[in-house]
Amino acid sequence: MRRFFTLLISLLISSGIFSRDLNSGDSTYKYFHDFQLGVTVAFTEIGPFPLAELSTSHGICFTNRFWAGVGVSTIYFMTITPYLIGRVNFIAKEKPSKNTPWFALKAGYMVYFDTGESDYNSINIEPRLGLSHLRRNGKSSWSFFVSANAFQGRVFPKMGVGFEF
Repeated sequence: MRRFFTLLISLLISSGIFSRDLNSGDSTYKYFHDFQLGVTVAFTEIGPFPLAELSTSHGICFTNRFWAGVGVSTIYFMTITPYLIGRVNFIAKEKPSKNTPWFALKAGYMVYFDTGESDYNSINIEPRLGLSHLRRNGKSSWSFFVSANAFQGRVFPKMGVGFEF
C-alpha cells in the first residue's frame, strides 16, 4: 500500500511541476503535458481481468501536428514503465476544431515491483488512436483513446481517458 501512495504522489507532483508555463518569449516550442487513466484487459487462465493504468507524459510540440516526450506509467501499481512517446495530430492545432483525432506510439521498459511465476521485466510497445476534445477555456482538453498494449510477448487491449494541458 505504501508503494501505491508513493507512486500516486510522484505522478501528481510531476504533473504539477511540469504544468507550469515554461515558454519564454523567444522560444518557438510549446510544451505538452497529460495525465491519463486507462483500463488494460489482461487475459488470464480464469478469464479476462481489467487492470487500471495511470500515466503522465511531458513533451515538446515541434510543429502544429507533432510532439514527442517522455513519461511514466503504472499498471495496477504492480509495474512501473518509463517510456518515450511520439504523437501526431491529424488536424493542425492552428485550425479551429474542437475535436482532434491523433495517433501516438509509446515505447518503454516495464519493471515489476514484485516477482512472481509469470512476471518478468520486458519491453513495452503501445500504439494508440485517440480523440482530443478542446475545453471551453481553449488551453486544455480531454482525450479518449484505444490502444494495443504489447508486453511479455502478448497484446492486450486498452481504452481510457486523459486530461491534456
